[in-house]
Amino acid sequence: MALHQEPFDAEEFWDDLLAFIEDGRVIPVVGAELLTIEEGGTSIPLYRAVADRLLAKYRLSPEALPDGSVLREHHELNDAVSALAATGKRVKDLYRPIHDILQQLLASQQEPLPALRELASIRHFDLFATTTPDGLLAHAIDAVRFGGSARTEQIEYAPSLPTDRRRDLPELRSSQYAAVFYMFGRVDVSPFYAIHDEDALEFAYTLQHTLQSGVPPARMFSELRSRNLLLIGCNLADWLSRFFLRFSNEKRLSSDERPKKEFLVDRAIGEDGNLTVFLERFSRDSRCYPIAARDFVAELYRRWSERNPRSSSEAGTNA
Repeated sequence: MALHQEPFDAEEFWDDLLAFIEDGRVIPVVGAELLTIEEGGTSIPLYRAVADRLLAKYRLSPEALPDGSVLREHHELNDAVSALAATGKRVKDLYRPIHDILQQLLASQQEPLPALRELASIRHFDLFATTTPDGLLAHAIDAVRFGGSARTEQIEYAPSLPTDRRRDLPELRSSQYAAVFYMFGRVDVSPFYAIHDEDALEFAYTLQHTLQSGVPPARMFSELRSRNLLLIGCNLADWLSRFFLRFSNEKRLSSDERPKKEFLVDRAIGEDGNLTVFLERFSRDSRCYPIAARDFVAELYRRWSERNPRSSSEAGTNA
């Protein structure tokens, strides 16, 4: 049976999203599609560069992986780790090299990425989340809002995170408060962040217990479950997308009593037929926009600035 899909109405999408943003009821979730670095005058995806350098360290070529696989766009790090595991390399020994490679790559990137700067300039956003372990988003918020001072709260989650690194939102927050939540951990020399799909599975498995136990970051989890989510360029695996959407809602996705929405934006969302069909049938409050993440952010910032000229000019002054 053919699936009946309602025609996509871009203006309705924007009107919905901007209204929720201006009401302070949206958390942007930033993914790898937005992250690039400059190498030799060319812009390349950050985690493609990390994957290439990791493979080169162990004398593997992305074009000749041992299992005949290739590095998939936006899944390059997972695929590189999987290829190394296929050669007998212990995965637990890769966290420190990946940490070092990421730090080396980011050391030369002094200015925040334009798309992250634009997101940080939207003052109705106070809480952000990221699916990647780097500090690029927090750096952009610090640059735009705090003159470069490291004032953005950084909250990380990992199944075995040491107690002294557990942070959460304060009960009372000032109007200037901003925080970034690292959904899959923050880069470290130890395995406190996700570098492959099995890591992501473990993070997902332990989330429910952490939520029920009330330990940090319980307040951050509560915000994720109560606010509308804007997922930009996350490109999560099909199963992980479904899990995250369900985890971030108190009611089941098919419920007409769900009080919130999700806005999913990435270039490939329209190509994932299984996920699209699932959302169309069982999660009608999840809205998909198939557009390149950077183009979407530029349009979001333009539209928000037109509706909020005073806030936009203040952001430009502080940038």
